Amino acid sequence: MARWFVWVAMISSVAVITLVVYFSIPVPHLMVKRPSSEKLTKIILLSVNEVQQLWTKGDYRREIDFEKSHCPEMGKMPAEINREYLRCNPHFLQCYFTEQFQKLNGEKSSSKFKIAISKTEKWEVEVSAQEDAIAVWSTKKRVYRTVARSLDQGEFVTPYGIAMEIYIAEISFSYRFILENLCHQTYLPEQKYDYGQTLDQLKKKMSKDLYENITKQTQVETPRIWDNRGRFFTIDKFLVTQQDYNEFLWFQGKENQIQSNAEKWPFPVTNLTQVEMKDFCHFRGKRPLTAALYDANVFFRKPNSENQFELISRNQLFPQSPKGLNDKTKKAFSMDYASWMGTFQWKDHYFEAVENAWDPTFNLSTFSLLLPADHPWNHIAYRTGWNGKSGEGSKMNSANSIWGMIESIPLNPSKVEIAFRCYQEFGEFF
Repeated sequence: MARWFVWVAMISSVAVITLVVYFSIPVPHLMVKRPSSEKLTKIILLSVNEVQQLWTKGDYRREIDFEKSHCPEMGKMPAEINREYLRCNPHFLQCYFTEQFQKLNGEKSSSKFKIAISKTEKWEVEVSAQEDAIAVWSTKKRVYRTVARSLDQGEFVTPYGIAMEIYIAEISFSYRFILENLCHQTYLPEQKYDYGQTLDQLKKKMSKDLYENITKQTQVETPRIWDNRGRFFTIDKFLVTQQDYNEFLWFQGKENQIQSNAEKWPFPVTNLTQVEMKDFCHFRGKRPLTAALYDANVFFRKPNSENQFELISRNQLFPQSPKGLNDKTKKAFSMDYASWMGTFQWKDHYFEAVENAWDPTFNLSTFSLLLPADHPWNHIAYRTGWNGKSGEGSKMNSANSIWGMIESIPLNPSKVEIAFRCYQEFGEFF
């Protein structure tokens, strides 16, 4: 049977869709009359839009009864989880198009849907299975296939996305399109940014004895002002989740390392090595977040009366919680502690790893809910050193300057959960 294909590009504010359209030439007497080119184009656009809406908006119709639905692909979602988690989530589409969601109207979600191109003409479209292999966390064939430039799938492939195929049985017509995850990253405006804390800023936060003790035991980051004019950065809004990392392990053939506890899937993946973090980000066509980009997210510069820039108070952005160590409730995909540019989880139950070319010994942010609110190192852009290892081998280079300050802190450096996120620079390929 002869086949041919056409590439079509569709760009919206939240998704980039690449269409690979396949035409199978049917036996004429077995098929209905093929629609005109105009009608076929309309069917394609409406069908893709139906899937795209679920991809970019999740359960935007509020039609799914999550309490009665059980889909192994999604794991056990906490009742308080933010619905942002459903957006640009391939596992959500997997559950939806493999009839594993129970709708509030009593029906099951389905792989088939109707497309009306006029008041009298409707076409039935079906989402086709893309892979015969069933992932270890699932029970159904996958309706999507992960595509990434890092998998050597071609130079024109998106850095990372999912490929899906829709089939119209009546005319034996199928087409494939690629959905890119732009829901969970945000653009860093081109302007000047601050990096690091100055000695004067440190001195204001601490007693004289404590300040002298710190500056004797460890060096202090060199503050800088930098700008990203002419460069296009996008930064992940959330920390990398365990479900994200499971997908990566699946492609690495490391099924035995996949987290089997589904309750942990929506939460940040922790206790990886620096190398593992870097490998994951590269798989997504990105890099681990840098200290400079971290500070650019959590600082905000505004012009003063003399038209010079000054930093907004740290506490204006992130008020300190008086609960400190007593605040032990972890939230999945938390949108608490949002930055000025719409990124989240800057203060959570984890330390956040960063790459730091300027001050390599300061690669771990200590701003978190792990430390008491009044702890002198529980402020934005305060960092310590980490040896990049996981588990019992994890060590803090500046341990004396942090853990030695307040003996009552019940934290063991080797037990601290370390999370991370990625960023991408436009035009940079791996």
